[in-house]
Amino acid sequence: MAPRLAAVERNYVDINEIEIMVDAAVTAVEDDARVDEASRGKIKFNFVSSYVFAHVHMGYLEELEADELMNYLNDSWDLFDEIEPAT
Repeated sequence: MAPRLAAVERNYVDINEIEIMVDAAVTAVEDDARVDEASRGKIKFNFVSSYVFAHVHMGYLEELEADELMNYLNDSWDLFDEIEPAT
């Protein structure tokens, strides 16, 4: 999961806090899926978002900075452009 990767890259070793970040990422995906089930399959967006917002939890970014970064990344990388699974 992205929060674990962010923690490793930042040498953040508080296991309890890492689990809180992971739980927050899972909750965000589940909350979005309640509104739009298809959002669960938006793997690029979900990964990048949980990675970026883990940095908020660890204190490296403010929430507004993370929102601005997500806007930039989505514009640059088109995070919602997913390949549809074969049927």
